[in-house]
Amino acid sequence: MKTKSDFVFLGKRMKKLREENGVTMEEMAKRLNIANKSSISRVEAGSTSYNTLKEMAIQYCKEFQMDALQTEQFLRGDRIAIPDTSALLYNTQLIDELSEEYNKVIVPKIVIDELDHIKDKSANALAKKAWQLICSIGNSEKTLQREYTGENQNENNDCKIISIAKDVANEF
Repeated sequence: MKTKSDFVFLGKRMKKLREENGVTMEEMAKRLNIANKSSISRVEAGSTSYNTLKEMAIQYCKEFQMDALQTEQFLRGDRIAIPDTSALLYNTQLIDELSEEYNKVIVPKIVIDELDHIKDKSANALAKKAWQLICSIGNSEKTLQREYTGENQNENNDCKIISIAKDVANEF
């Protein structure tokens, strides 16, 4: 069953698609033979039934000449989470929890390296947590690792993680 957040998520993707193509709400209403822009506004806010939202999303995809695979991916959407080291150490179950809620959990290689360093250099409960996290990252089907590909290798690790998150956001 679709939740309100699913409606809003799809509506936001529709708005982004329209704006990326330089089309106003008024123009979109005309293109889709809809009486006024308020209908477009409601759809993009996710304030309609799911069937109406899905039907309109399909019309958006057709209007912007997406093929069947692109339309399917657009409708499905990818919800992605990118945790950092401190969040994982705070909650060792976070990978499992994120995997239930999101389509993909991307763990930057920097985070894995930090966890590995903690595991190797500590002899306390923190080392045990780091080891458990490394295992859970490797065991989750939805978890992907991502290398930092930025030009500035001297950036601190938090900046590198943010850079990875921005790259992922641009891909999906």
